[in-house]
Amino acid sequence: MRCGRLIDGHGDRPFENALIVINETKVVQAGPEKEVDLPKGDFEELDCSRMTVLPGLIDPHLHLALGPGSNYEEQFQCSDGLQLSSGIVNAQMTIESGVTTLRDCGCRNRITLDLRQAEQRGIILAPRLLVSGPPITMTGGHFNFCNGEADGSEAVRRLTRQLLKGRR
Repeated sequence: MRCGRLIDGHGDRPFENALIVINETKVVQAGPEKEVDLPKGDFEELDCSRMTVLPGLIDPHLHLALGPGSNYEEQFQCSDGLQLSSGIVNAQMTIESGVTTLRDCGCRNRITLDLRQAEQRGIILAPRLLVSGPPITMTGGHFNFCNGEADGSEAVRRLTRQLLKGRR
């Protein structure tokens, strides 16, 4: 891939007139054109010489299954199926925005676990998904509508074990 400008993510200044060599899904070389060895034989060349290229972005705190708006309790009155549908749309919009990895910090039941499995099986287009499933909270605590309520150390251990068992 020929780039007009390459930001490599190492903190250096952007490289002008850069090349990126990709083998299947892995970047094997990237840098100024004069420092990159092109592969021998046939290869596909993408001309992005009028563009700036940078590594995929990471979003470390997201709730994929939530729709627009800020009233969490109202959103969690929706069915799991409707939240899953929102998650699919949100995952696609996220990857189209340049985010290639995201961490979902809590959802109800198995919604984001199912989203991750659908992405891994090639059913939906999504970034790499790091998901936790339901967050653990005290009765009535933050995100209690995700079905992860537990009070006391023994209840927290029991719920943690159940959640870990269900992630398989």
